[in-house]
Amino acid sequence: MSEILKLENINYSYIDGGYERQILKDLSYSFDEGKFYTILGPSGSGKTTLLSIIAGLDNAKSGNIYFKGKDLKEIGLHKYRRNDISIVFQQYNLISYLTAVENVMLAMAETDNDLPKDKKTVAYNLLERFGIVKTKADRLVTQLSGGEQQRVAIARSLASNVNLIFADEPTGNLDTATEKEIIEIFKQLAHEYGKTIIVVTHSDAVSEMSDQRVVLKDGTLSEM
Repeated sequence: MSEILKLENINYSYIDGGYERQILKDLSYSFDEGKFYTILGPSGSGKTTLLSIIAGLDNAKSGNIYFKGKDLKEIGLHKYRRNDISIVFQQYNLISYLTAVENVMLAMAETDNDLPKDKKTVAYNLLERFGIVKTKADRLVTQLSGGEQQRVAIARSLASNVNLIFADEPTGNLDTATEKEIIEIFKQLAHEYGKTIIVVTHSDAVSEMSDQRVVLKDGTLSEM
């Protein structure tokens, strides 16, 4: 497996009650292609902050992040977010007044990556791959169950043909059976489609199904 994402001496802090609180301390770690990672850690350890930084949504105070060997500063955060990554959220973050297929097609309109011309057919096929048949794909997403909406969110994350998929507590609102189904999808994306999946979670059940469990503690990452 080849390295796709490298974190080098990442530091992050903020001011809390007049004091500087250090969240990430000279954090370094590398992620490989085609692998499913979970990041665990106690509440307040900075897991979501770390995910925001590696997704280009927030900036570290110091340190460097490399995607396929190129510094994100050189790539440009906007271009990186547009063409190289997707994020799956706990609350799904779907557009409520659009159908499932329209939500997936919207992601295709927001990338510079090469995509098939018949985007609607591709969107339907992606959704069906994750158990959303055409009759459901044509419904407003608010008419779908929580598990179905998360499947739509995952299909949307694939629609722009990115290499990295990040997820922040993606199964937090789902029952145990649906949680397991969603994690199986993540494993499939890593092992069959070569995507790098990085999931922040509190769930031991989720982390035990990943390829690599990583713990964020005292500002640094270490493998279990």
